[in-house]
Amino acid sequence: MDSHLEGKFSTEEATVVFDLASRCLQYEPRERPNIKDLVVTVAPLQNKPDAIALAKLDMHKDAADTLNEAAGLEEKRRRRGR
Repeated sequence: MDSHLEGKFSTEEATVVFDLASRCLQYEPRERPNIKDLVVTVAPLQNKPDAIALAKLDMHKDAADTLNEAAGLEEKRRRRGR
């Protein structure tokens, strides 16, 4: 685990993140999650009352906004059939 977390995470949350990372590493691209799946999976973890602030993990609001924007763009492409 990331030492920045200082043990402040639940086993359930760690399992969710581990599963997501494992899916991202699949050999076949179609078996990997798309950006929307990533955002949908990670967003609830960020909104938990006991979640560590993004700033502590050296992530900024801009990074979260970029992920959300990318998810929206991917959804638009999918709707257009690209």
